[in-house]
Amino acid sequence: MTRVGYGSLAIVLLLSVAATVAAQESKSAPLAKQLAAAMDAAKMDSIAAADPTQPGTFVAALYFANTQFLIVSAKYTVPQLLNDRLTKKEYRDVYIDLNSASVPESKVFIEDLAADGLKAKRDENQP
Repeated sequence: MTRVGYGSLAIVLLLSVAATVAAQESKSAPLAKQLAAAMDAAKMDSIAAADPTQPGTFVAALYFANTQFLIVSAKYTVPQLLNDRLTKKEYRDVYIDLNSASVPESKVFIEDLAADGLKAKRDENQP
């Protein structure tokens, strides 16, 4: 599996963990670190993929090295347009499209400050 494949899988897993963020231990932390390391190694600042479990739904992330992840998942009314962008590796454009022109009621947005995974409670003296 390529780095992009691993990254895409990590994004999907990160989003699936969002529902269980109330748990004491962060399950997304190791996945976020793995994704950040893969994106650093590949010198990538964005990644996107079609959600294999939900046709017409896509997941995309922007990565600001050592700073944060911005992740969006949503259905898109014309999936073929995003599939074409994925084929061309236009991941940032997929992120922009999902953030601005997706089906509103299907949209999930996650902001991971520090790019270290989701936590039930913030650390002391942290945003």
